[in-house]
Amino acid sequence: MSILKLAVWAAMACELTLAAAFAARPIQSRDKADFVVSGKVQAVYMSGTAEHASYIVEMQVDEVAKGDGIKKGDIFRAFCYQNKTTSLEWDTAGHKTIPKAGQRIKVFVTNGRGRHEGVYPDWMDVLDDSNK
Repeated sequence: MSILKLAVWAAMACELTLAAAFAARPIQSRDKADFVVSGKVQAVYMSGTAEHASYIVEMQVDEVAKGDGIKKGDIFRAFCYQNKTTSLEWDTAGHKTIPKAGQRIKVFVTNGRGRHEGVYPDWMDVLDDSNK
């Protein structure tokens, strides 16, 4: 086998291995959340581009259903992201919903990779404000 053919086969094997390693992100159950917190969104910070955006959602807590070290009145921050286009085969679309400042939301968040990240992809509910 020629060196060129061997190199092509090696490149194809690497590509298949990488594609499997970076396959679509598995869906996470809300039951696995480390934190379940409700509150009013104070701010949403975005970085990146219109095509791929990362967000930090900052909310003031008014209820804690699950999670140690958080209480009513605290500021809680959670990470989420969205991809408008998925140019690489291992890209994912990101989280389904990004809240807006002023909305009252309930979030389901994991504590991993050095940040609080919304469970993927369905991490939050917008709540009816009529009771608050």
